[in-house]
Amino acid sequence: MNIALLLTRAARSYGERAAIAYADHVYSYQEMDRRVSHIAGALRGLGLLPGDRVVLFQRNQPQLLESLFACWRAGIIAVPVNSRLLPKEAAYISENARARALIVSPEFAEVAATCGKATPELLVVWTEKMRDAYSLDGLMALGQDCQDATVD
Repeated sequence: MNIALLLTRAARSYGERAAIAYADHVYSYQEMDRRVSHIAGALRGLGLLPGDRVVLFQRNQPQLLESLFACWRAGIIAVPVNSRLLPKEAAYISENARARALIVSPEFAEVAATCGKATPELLVVWTEKMRDAYSLDGLMALGQDCQDATVD
């Protein structure tokens, strides 16, 4: 069983109920499930395959949960990294995990740059829209549903 199936089941059972409340936005289970499905589909569309590793260098925000569940849904291995680590420490983890992608918050641009130098072919996805770069919202627009986890 894929752990992302739990979100799909919660979306079916609880629909518009609040899954996450953060700042001034409330995310319903259906909204989270839809976003996760599109992001997972986009990650697969960008060439990430089941078993590939994606480093997550983010603060505890809804985007971290979206990233985790999207990786799980797509069969990708999520490698969460403590956001208090130094850029060179994050790059070491990314390189040794043989990560193919990094999903990072904008405030950690130095981490993205350091990881990119250590692994030039690393795909970088930002949690927020950045100029001429992939972002989670941008992946939402690109992605097709990834239903791998929804098969009971």
